[in-house]
Amino acid sequence: MNAIGIDYSASKKPANKIWVADCKLENNSIVLNQIYSLKEKIKYNSLNSCNLYLVNLVKNNINYSFGFDFSFSIPDVFFPEHTWEELILVFKKKWISANLFKENLLFLSDKKELKRSTEIEAKVPFSTYNLWIYKQTYYGITEILAPLLQANCCKIIPFQSRKKNYPAILETCPASFLKFNSGDSDLSKYYKGKKEANLERRTMILEILENNFNLKYNSNDFKNKILSNMDGDALDSLICAIIVIKRSYNNFEITKNSKLKKEGYVYY
Repeated sequence: MNAIGIDYSASKKPANKIWVADCKLENNSIVLNQIYSLKEKIKYNSLNSCNLYLVNLVKNNINYSFGFDFSFSIPDVFFPEHTWEELILVFKKKWISANLFKENLLFLSDKKELKRSTEIEAKVPFSTYNLWIYKQTYYGITEILAPLLQANCCKIIPFQSRKKNYPAILETCPASFLKFNSGDSDLSKYYKGKKEANLERRTMILEILENNFNLKYNSNDFKNKILSNMDGDALDSLICAIIVIKRSYNNFEITKNSKLKKEGYVYY
């Protein structure tokens, strides 16, 4: 089992914030093969360059499954006339910019931030069009999912059924994973930052991953690289990959819900 986790960002310098973790399941251990930010891989620090790199990463790694940390859909109340596939392919025509997308959904919801049913279950911190993540949603859908859907080079779960020799693409949430997999402590808080307490929290999370998933590193530098990334993006990408491997044990099965084929599912 091979998995790549991507902590996605649509910030002003996205290559600094987008991290990729390449893992494999080997002899009951999760082995971290590579971990890097896109600034290490691409020449131009533009969102377009980053998105193109990620699309090609999927196309060129058919033996992997992928976990992306952005919203794959929006509440179905906003697109009753479309299937999910139809929505993804017309998304940019319905909302020609990220700002228009956010403002239109806020208008339609009377300025309330509606959540998908899966987001309520996973206890995600924000709605798909929240001020902090609406650009991630918009560009993740229009510049990553739409090109992948058009290329028919992968299967985006749970909207599409799995198929042999096609990469599986999952929506993953590191914050939800930490909420539900850290015992009595909510480790989803306070691990991002430059303070000593933030570093201690990142160290604690890594130790839990090492113990619970027999996490190993192909290079001694990887652990330091994760811990020294103050924004926690490196750690998040690793968690995305671990989620994919963890959920592959039951073939990405989920509880049946009539909304999942339109609103999607957050894996954690």
